[in-house]
Amino acid sequence: MLYGGAALGRARWQDDPEASVVMSLMHKLGAERDVSVVPLYAVSEDVAATILDLSATLGVDHLIIGASQRNALARLLRGNLATEVAAQLPESISLMIFG
Repeated sequence: MLYGGAALGRARWQDDPEASVVMSLMHKLGAERDVSVVPLYAVSEDVAATILDLSATLGVDHLIIGASQRNALARLLRGNLATEVAAQLPESISLMIFG
């Protein structure tokens, strides 16, 4: 998920150098552990609602929220994103904040 700044519309993680590094690493780690990894990348004006909608629609078991840089993660957390998602996330989905 992208938070702020980027144009809305159909976004591709392959076109974002930072996202590409993260997604590639997640694919590699998933393959090493025989875990299915589905990369999701979106640009949204309402990030929390988009995260919640995709999590429920796709039936995820674990949701990881993070940022490639600690300053970006701190901005996300100060912006109340993690609190908003945690408050509305179904109890059946575990939440991990990474950064």
